Amino acid sequence: MKIPSLIVVILFAVAAFSQNVPSKGEPSKTEPAKTEPAKEESAILSTVRTATSIVANTLNKKMGGYTAVYVDDKNWEKISSDGDGGPFLKLREVKPGRSMVLLLSLTDDAAPRAAVYFDGNEATGVIAVQPGGKAEASAIKAVPKEALKDAVAEQGLTLTRGDLTSDNGDPVIAYSVRSSAKQ
Repeated sequence: MKIPSLIVVILFAVAAFSQNVPSKGEPSKTEPAKTEPAKEESAILSTVRTATSIVANTLNKKMGGYTAVYVDDKNWEKISSDGDGGPFLKLREVKPGRSMVLLLSLTDDAAPRAAVYFDGNEATGVIAVQPGGKAEASAIKAVPKEALKDAVAEQGLTLTRGDLTSDNGDPVIAYSVRSSAKQ
Protein backbone atom coordinates (compact mmCIF):
# COMPACT_ATOMS: atom_id res chain seq x y z
CA MET A 1 0.00 0.00 0.00
CA LYS A 2 2.91 2.35 0.62
CA ILE A 3 4.28 2.03 -2.94
CA PRO A 4 0.99 2.99 -4.73
CA SER A 5 0.63 5.97 -2.36
CA LEU A 6 4.23 6.98 -3.05
CA ILE A 7 3.60 6.79 -6.81
CA VAL A 8 0.51 9.02 -6.46
CA VAL A 9 2.50 11.57 -4.41
CA ILE A 10 5.29 11.59 -7.02
CA LEU A 11 2.76 12.06 -9.86
CA PHE A 12 1.19 15.02 -8.03
CA ALA A 13 4.62 16.54 -7.40
CA VAL A 14 5.56 16.19 -11.09
CA ALA A 15 2.23 17.69 -12.15
CA ALA A 16 2.65 20.61 -9.73
CA PHE A 17 6.23 21.23 -10.87
CA SER A 18 5.28 21.19 -14.56
CA GLN A 19 2.62 23.85 -13.88
CA ASN A 20 5.38 26.27 -12.81
CA VAL A 21 7.78 25.58 -15.69
CA PRO A 22 7.11 27.90 -18.63
CA SER A 23 6.84 26.43 -22.09
CA LYS A 24 9.37 27.46 -24.69
CA GLY A 25 8.93 31.13 -25.64
CA GLU A 26 6.71 31.86 -22.65
CA PRO A 27 8.06 34.18 -19.94
CA SER A 28 8.92 32.55 -16.65
CA LYS A 29 6.49 33.20 -13.83
CA THR A 30 9.33 34.53 -11.68
CA GLU A 31 10.28 37.12 -14.32
CA PRO A 32 7.76 39.87 -14.94
CA ALA A 33 6.50 39.83 -18.52
CA LYS A 34 7.04 43.03 -20.47
CA THR A 35 3.71 44.76 -20.83
CA GLU A 36 2.54 46.14 -24.16
CA PRO A 37 3.06 49.79 -23.08
CA ALA A 38 6.60 48.94 -21.92
CA LYS A 39 7.36 47.23 -25.24
CA GLU A 40 5.95 50.18 -27.16
CA GLU A 41 7.94 52.67 -25.06
CA SER A 42 11.11 50.64 -25.65
CA ALA A 43 10.46 50.61 -29.41
CA ILE A 44 9.86 54.37 -29.46
CA LEU A 45 13.04 55.04 -27.49
CA SER A 46 15.01 52.82 -29.88
CA THR A 47 13.59 54.73 -32.87
CA VAL A 48 14.41 58.10 -31.28
CA ARG A 49 17.93 56.92 -30.42
CA THR A 50 18.49 55.77 -34.01
CA ALA A 51 17.14 59.06 -35.41
CA THR A 52 19.35 61.09 -33.06
CA SER A 53 22.42 59.16 -34.23
CA ILE A 54 21.47 59.56 -37.90
CA VAL A 55 21.01 63.32 -37.55
CA ALA A 56 24.22 63.75 -35.51
CA ASN A 57 26.21 61.81 -38.11
CA THR A 58 24.50 63.45 -41.10
CA LEU A 59 24.94 67.00 -39.80
CA ASN A 60 28.25 66.18 -38.11
CA LYS A 61 26.83 67.99 -35.10
CA LYS A 62 26.71 67.60 -31.33
CA MET A 63 23.08 66.93 -30.42
CA GLY A 64 23.05 68.00 -26.76
CA GLY A 65 20.28 70.56 -26.24
CA TYR A 66 18.05 69.22 -29.00
CA THR A 67 14.55 67.84 -28.58
CA ALA A 68 13.41 64.74 -30.44
CA VAL A 69 9.71 64.65 -31.29
CA TYR A 70 8.27 61.24 -32.19
CA VAL A 71 5.17 61.03 -34.41
CA ASP A 72 3.60 57.67 -35.27
CA ASP A 73 1.11 56.82 -38.01
CA LYS A 74 -1.84 57.28 -35.61
CA ASN A 75 -0.95 60.93 -34.89
CA TRP A 76 0.49 61.84 -38.30
CA GLU A 77 -2.60 63.68 -39.58
CA LYS A 78 -3.23 65.53 -36.29
CA ILE A 79 0.33 66.80 -36.03
CA SER A 80 0.52 67.70 -39.74
CA SER A 81 -0.93 71.13 -38.98
CA ASP A 82 1.75 71.90 -36.36
CA GLY A 83 4.14 74.71 -37.24
CA ASP A 84 7.27 72.71 -36.37
CA GLY A 85 6.42 69.14 -37.36
CA GLY A 86 3.82 69.80 -40.05
CA PRO A 87 6.17 70.85 -42.86
CA PHE A 88 8.15 67.61 -42.42
CA LEU A 89 5.10 65.35 -42.02
CA LYS A 90 3.50 66.72 -45.18
CA LEU A 91 6.51 65.54 -47.23
CA ARG A 92 5.59 61.88 -46.80
CA GLU A 93 2.27 60.10 -47.01
CA VAL A 94 0.98 58.47 -43.83
CA LYS A 95 0.78 54.69 -43.93
CA PRO A 96 0.59 51.93 -41.31
CA GLY A 97 3.88 51.50 -39.47
CA ARG A 98 5.35 54.78 -40.66
CA SER A 99 6.79 57.19 -38.11
CA MET A 100 8.96 60.27 -38.06
CA VAL A 101 11.34 61.75 -35.53
CA LEU A 102 11.91 65.50 -35.74
CA LEU A 103 15.03 66.87 -34.05
CA LEU A 104 15.02 70.55 -33.28
CA SER A 105 16.43 72.98 -30.79
CA LEU A 106 13.82 74.74 -28.70
CA THR A 107 16.40 77.29 -27.51
CA ASP A 108 18.59 78.02 -30.55
CA ASP A 109 16.79 79.53 -33.53
CA ALA A 110 19.98 79.28 -35.60
CA ALA A 111 20.20 75.49 -35.24
CA PRO A 112 19.17 73.30 -38.18
CA ARG A 113 16.11 71.06 -37.92
CA ALA A 114 16.14 67.53 -39.19
CA ALA A 115 13.67 64.69 -39.58
CA VAL A 116 14.19 60.97 -39.99
CA TYR A 117 11.42 58.85 -41.51
CA PHE A 118 10.87 55.21 -40.55
CA ASP A 119 8.86 52.42 -42.10
CA GLY A 120 8.61 49.95 -39.25
CA ASN A 121 12.08 49.75 -37.71
CA GLU A 122 13.91 50.81 -40.87
CA ALA A 123 15.10 54.39 -41.32
CA THR A 124 14.07 55.25 -44.88
CA GLY A 125 14.95 58.92 -45.25
CA VAL A 126 16.53 61.94 -43.62
CA ILE A 127 16.11 65.65 -44.31
CA ALA A 128 17.83 68.63 -42.75
CA VAL A 129 16.63 72.22 -43.08
CA GLN A 130 18.66 75.25 -42.12
CA PRO A 131 16.92 78.13 -40.33
CA GLY A 132 14.80 80.09 -42.77
CA GLY A 133 14.90 77.20 -45.24
CA LYS A 134 11.92 75.26 -46.52
CA ALA A 135 11.34 71.52 -46.13
CA GLU A 136 10.94 70.03 -49.61
CA ALA A 137 10.41 66.40 -50.60
CA SER A 138 13.33 66.57 -53.04
CA ALA A 139 15.66 67.23 -50.07
CA ILE A 140 14.87 63.86 -48.44
CA LYS A 141 17.90 61.61 -48.80
CA ALA A 142 18.39 57.90 -48.24
CA VAL A 143 20.03 57.14 -44.90
CA PRO A 144 23.69 56.30 -45.53
CA LYS A 145 25.02 53.25 -43.72
CA GLU A 146 27.70 55.29 -41.93
CA ALA A 147 24.99 57.52 -40.44
CA LEU A 148 23.73 54.55 -38.40
CA LYS A 149 26.84 54.63 -36.18
CA ASP A 150 25.78 55.11 -32.54
CA ALA A 151 26.41 58.82 -31.98
CA VAL A 152 24.27 58.79 -28.83
CA ALA A 153 26.86 56.70 -27.00
CA GLU A 154 29.78 58.43 -28.73
CA GLN A 155 28.56 61.88 -27.65
CA GLY A 156 27.54 60.69 -24.18
CA LEU A 157 23.91 61.67 -24.70
CA THR A 158 20.92 60.85 -22.52
CA LEU A 159 17.38 60.79 -23.83
CA THR A 160 14.73 61.74 -21.28
CA ARG A 161 11.03 61.24 -22.05
CA GLY A 162 8.71 64.17 -21.76
CA ASP A 163 5.59 65.39 -23.46
CA LEU A 164 5.01 68.49 -25.52
CA THR A 165 1.87 69.77 -27.15
CA SER A 166 1.38 70.68 -30.77
CA ASP A 167 0.12 74.09 -31.84
CA ASN A 168 -3.41 72.59 -31.67
CA GLY A 169 -2.90 71.35 -28.11
CA ASP A 170 -2.49 67.69 -29.11
CA PRO A 171 0.04 65.80 -26.97
CA VAL A 172 3.21 64.63 -28.71
CA ILE A 173 5.92 62.30 -27.45
CA ALA A 174 9.22 64.09 -27.03
CA TYR A 175 12.65 63.30 -25.67
CA SER A 176 15.08 65.84 -24.33
CA VAL A 177 18.58 65.15 -25.70
CA ARG A 178 21.20 66.09 -23.13
CA SER A 179 24.93 65.65 -23.04
CA SER A 180 26.15 63.77 -20.00
CA ALA A 181 29.79 63.68 -21.15
CA LYS A 182 32.31 66.11 -19.74
CA GLN A 183 33.32 68.38 -22.55
